[in-house]
Amino acid sequence: MEHVVLTESQVNTLYDMFSHLVMILNKYAIEWIATDGTLLGAIRGCGFIPWDDDIDIAIKKTSFNLLKHLEFIITKANTYQLVRVGKYAKLKYDDLWIDIFLLDDEWGFPQQHFHNLSFKEGEVYPIRKTMFGDIEINIPHKSEEYLHRILPEWDKYAIIYNHKSKNKKKISLKDIYDYT
Repeated sequence: MEHVVLTESQVNTLYDMFSHLVMILNKYAIEWIATDGTLLGAIRGCGFIPWDDDIDIAIKKTSFNLLKHLEFIITKANTYQLVRVGKYAKLKYDDLWIDIFLLDDEWGFPQQHFHNLSFKEGEVYPIRKTMFGDIEINIPHKSEEYLHRILPEWDKYAIIYNHKSKNKKKISLKDIYDYT
């Protein structure tokens, strides 16, 4: 596929990182949900989207102190790196990462340029479970409605975004997945 960004090995590394992080978040009762491309991949039923280059989750910013307290476990004794980047955090390994968005208590994004991505009342709870590859993940209760609000026609088109060149390309999902 021409839009693939990461190698199979890199995708497998991201799945391993994500599985490790999910296990810790769940074990220590840190409330979290999948967002952005990770949510799209989970809802479309394919797991990792081939043209994506990261994993995206959100936690409440009040949980970040606990996350930092668990840093040695989360980083697998320094195999990974947990870094704060402005109003969000990243779990990194080489040039791969999991974005951890730190949202307010109403699941709103503090970044002004992400404000349209903030969850509305009733969209998050009760949190649902679904599969992302072989990982059971948390997703917002009204994921499909949320996606329709922030990404009209998400179920018909893919937006291929290259983080390096900042180029966007809209492609029919029928052309990519041969949907019928």
